[in-house]
Amino acid sequence: MSGSIICAALLLAILPLYAGLNPETGSAVFQYYTSDQYNANPQNWAIAQDQRGVMYVGNSDSVLEFDGQSWRSIHLNNGSFVKSIAIGPNGTVYAGGVGEFGFLQPDATGQMKFVSLLDKVPANDRKFADVWRILATPQGIYFSAYERLFRLNQDGSIKVWKPASNFGRAVYVLNSIYVKTREQGLLRMEGDKLTPIAGGAMFAKIGVTDAISSDRDALIASPDGLFRLDSSGIVTPFPTAADAWFAKNLLYTVHVLPDGEIAAGTRKGGLALLSPEGALDRIISTANGLPDNYITYIFNDQQGGVWLATQNGLARFNPGLSRFDPGMGLEGDVNSQARQGGSIYAGTTAGLFRMASATGLPPRFERITGINNTVEALLPDHDELIVATEVGIFSVSGNRASVAFQSSRPQPVYDVNASLRDPAVIYSAGKEGVLMLRRTGKTWTKAAEFAPPAEEFRTVLEDADGTVWATTRDAIWRIDFSRQPVLAKKFGAVEGVPAGWVNARRLQGHVTFATSKGLLRFGESAKNIVPDTSLGDQFAGAKSPDVFDVFEDRAGNVWVTGAKYHGILLKQSSAYKWYPMPLQSAGIKEIFGMSLDDDGTAWAASDKRVLYRWDRTLAGDPNKNVNVLTRLIRINQKDTLYNGSGPFQSRRLPWHDNNLTFEFAAPFFEDPAAVEYQSRLEGSDRDWSPWSHQTSREYTHLPEGSYSFRIRARTPHGISIEQDTR
Repeated sequence: MSGSIICAALLLAILPLYAGLNPETGSAVFQYYTSDQYNANPQNWAIAQDQRGVMYVGNSDSVLEFDGQSWRSIHLNNGSFVKSIAIGPNGTVYAGGVGEFGFLQPDATGQMKFVSLLDKVPANDRKFADVWRILATPQGIYFSAYERLFRLNQDGSIKVWKPASNFGRAVYVLNSIYVKTREQGLLRMEGDKLTPIAGGAMFAKIGVTDAISSDRDALIASPDGLFRLDSSGIVTPFPTAADAWFAKNLLYTVHVLPDGEIAAGTRKGGLALLSPEGALDRIISTANGLPDNYITYIFNDQQGGVWLATQNGLARFNPGLSRFDPGMGLEGDVNSQARQGGSIYAGTTAGLFRMASATGLPPRFERITGINNTVEALLPDHDELIVATEVGIFSVSGNRASVAFQSSRPQPVYDVNASLRDPAVIYSAGKEGVLMLRRTGKTWTKAAEFAPPAEEFRTVLEDADGTVWATTRDAIWRIDFSRQPVLAKKFGAVEGVPAGWVNARRLQGHVTFATSKGLLRFGESAKNIVPDTSLGDQFAGAKSPDVFDVFEDRAGNVWVTGAKYHGILLKQSSAYKWYPMPLQSAGIKEIFGMSLDDDGTAWAASDKRVLYRWDRTLAGDPNKNVNVLTRLIRINQKDTLYNGSGPFQSRRLPWHDNNLTFEFAAPFFEDPAAVEYQSRLEGSDRDWSPWSHQTSREYTHLPEGSYSFRIRARTPHGISIEQDTR
């Protein structure tokens, strides 16, 4: 039993035309599923997803079924390996093993069982080994073994094709079935006849391991490389920059990722990512995160995640999310990041680093010589990068750093920002106060300062009228550097500034203050600090959560973060739409630093001070087609009433079967443990249970009556799904 989304999912992205893997993409962020977790063989061969969102895996032990919370095993009748899995047009799950193939079907209790189709196969055609491929076509479901090719027809009968010696693995591309033989090479199914194609003879001595379709042609994979097949049957080599690597590591499977990238899995070397033209964009192996270098299958799920079946477990990643590890040259904890001169810079507790990227290779960070202390903030300023550190301010151009400003007794500088009115002026905030600095050649000199005793300033920002705002713990300062001496006013608890550090940020052209009581701003009419309702009431006023920081992109979308949360306010025509926790799969709760590219790509430092890159156009929609499912109903803690598949029919139970346990799940794979649930047994509960991560509910000593069990699920992105069992 499944549910429906009652709060429409927010579509985050529309895929652009293919532009190649961005060379600034870091290491994939993998989710791993080991044999200990799914309690079966480490070897996996195929992956599919049904209409409910439940995942199926062809494993060397059985068919594995995964609903996001628990794994189940479904064994074939002969107990063999499961080498192939596919979903038919009507949603039926088909499975193939060694000398066996059939489909999954729930029994009377909703327990998914394997149903063999061998009884439909003539007796003299039943001696075959591995079923390597199951291919769903308009003509029927094909089952491909070396010894036979079978098709389950729409009327339930099975047609069989026999090779002179043996077939290769069949593929379905360009709306046709193709299969090779040793005698004739590559053949195409035309009607019910296998016919040689022009140029297909070369495959008589070349293995076919997989194939993918594009708009006008197809790519056929062999162990040594790829071939292009057009709709007329002409075959030509498809040279790639990975050909030598394929020959060494044995190309095994190919797949098109959601962004158009070609993923090519091998038996020895892991995964290669290719452009549609064959350029090598990246190699991913055990050296940078894969659980194994033998990739047997690649699958895109409905939410935009990519699954990899390997000989040592399963892995899943999101193409829009990547991270940068110490092995990529980035030392220390990341405090800040910024783009300057086309390059990404990261400031850490170990110094300043600049990304060097090249097509085909993972990016690396190179140290900027001369900055070896903690970097607190970065300011792109014309053709240079201004760097605030614990020993003063530096200027960086390219990979060269020079001291821009340093006091006689070097003090930490926590923030720098440029004047809106004078391009030759910047402001700094730190232990020695707030400084107004003026450019003098390639250095900066102190033009004015404000240094009240016992105050340590964390942020500084100039308003459009020239007023300078600076923040400390528990206070906001309004500073006028045009006066001599400098005129300043402090706003503290009496004026409504809450306890805790305050960050000054620019929002919609004005200065806003991120505080433990939400966003504040200076109200001209009140001449005081007031709630900033620019983003609505959600982050202003008495009901606002704490706000640690805000970041606005060029499109007007605003990232907001605080204790254990972050999200984006997506700009709509007349309001904002809140999308919480887009970086959930990175394990990020609170964002400790962020910069935003012009196209909206986010560079974020997590609470563990690790740098991540998030490309919204490639991230998919983690809430798409998410359902909530009743997975088990048990009576008196021992007898199973329902096993979670197929429709549930209302039952009349004897009075003594009055102890019921319900188990439920939502197939949300970005972070299954983050899903919250509510439940309600109508006829017993007056209201819904509180939201919790608990995936079961038990009722004891129920009196005679009529009951209906209902479930809700809520993803970390705030999407609610409801199901009721009637």
